[in-house]
Amino acid sequence: MLVDAFTLIERGRRVVAGMGGVGRLPLSLHEIGPYLDRFAPPIPEREFIYAIMRMDSVVLEQ
Repeated sequence: MLVDAFTLIERGRRVVAGMGGVGRLPLSLHEIGPYLDRFAPPIPEREFIYAIMRMDSVVLEQ
């Protein structure tokens, strides 16, 4: 369930483009908030936000 939520939230990721190419910005509450407005999180909201941001950190490290 968390992976599905992360996949949906990640689709709204902001990117920055420059001379060196395109870079993905970390997810923030700006991207997570609309998900929470539409769907009930599968775990307590605070833990959900932390889990999504941690998952995002792992993805960006790759």
